[in-house]
Amino acid sequence: MRRLQELTPEAERVARFALVGVGNTLVTLVSYAVLVWLGVNYIVAAPIAWTLGVLHGYLWNRSWTFERAPHRTSLMAKYVAVGALGLCLNTALLVVLVDAVGAGKLPAEIVALPLVVLSTFALNRYWVFGPHLRELAGSATEPEELGSAG
Repeated sequence: MRRLQELTPEAERVARFALVGVGNTLVTLVSYAVLVWLGVNYIVAAPIAWTLGVLHGYLWNRSWTFERAPHRTSLMAKYVAVGALGLCLNTALLVVLVDAVGAGKLPAEIVALPLVVLSTFALNRYWVFGPHLRELAGSATEPEELGSAG
């Protein structure tokens, strides 16, 4: 098994995104399970859990996955927009699975979450962080500057 440092920059980025995604999923699932266990309605629990996962993902993806992308309001707004879209998709899937199909609340989230994660990965990779990655690719052909903004 190749080490993370031996991968191409894009493969390393995908591996990091996947690791952050696992963390997001854990944050979301554990938060959701705890809130439901505490008696919070699943329709309320899902957005709270999803928001915690989105915040976790923004911090880690911006600082680690996408080479310390600078914190910009527009970047965060796009990331939050993708998170909000994911939240709507996640909530809609939960309503369908729990209310219409009769699935259990936690199994429904386990089914819904991977579908939502794959959708938000694509949007984050190409729309949110894509411009930053194109900047990096363009600067890779220019002489390296001393220091870095962080």
